[in-house]
Amino acid sequence: MPCGGRNEAYDSFCIAIKNGDDAILLVDSESHVDALHQKGNTNTWQPRLHLKQRQVDGWNKPATTKGTDCHLMVQCMENWLLADRATLKDFFGQGFQENKLPATTKIESVATAQVYKALVKATKYCTSKAPYSKSRHSL
Repeated sequence: MPCGGRNEAYDSFCIAIKNGDDAILLVDSESHVDALHQKGNTNTWQPRLHLKQRQVDGWNKPATTKGTDCHLMVQCMENWLLADRATLKDFFGQGFQENKLPATTKIESVATAQVYKALVKATKYCTSKAPYSKSRHSL
């Protein structure tokens, strides 16, 4: 269930675990995930170390949880928008400049600032919608 921002999601996850409920933590990675945290098959990856080592997060792993109780998404929600250019083009309509978007080969590695800038540039001249804005278009 959505829990608000990432800190609220972490807090809700910890409370659920403390209460004995089944829960997983699913949050954006917010930054590049070091290859050291992604060695072997996906069952041995360590997303928790990424979240622990990020200065902004510094989150501890609740004692009773497994590594597979934590999952990371792309760096930011807007990375997903890059994966479906046809829908972006259809949504923003005339004036949408697809060539302003970064290449789609490793969407998960496109930095947040680059994604935001690219979406604003690609939608700058749209006639039926305002240029992309997280607060306006991601709700």
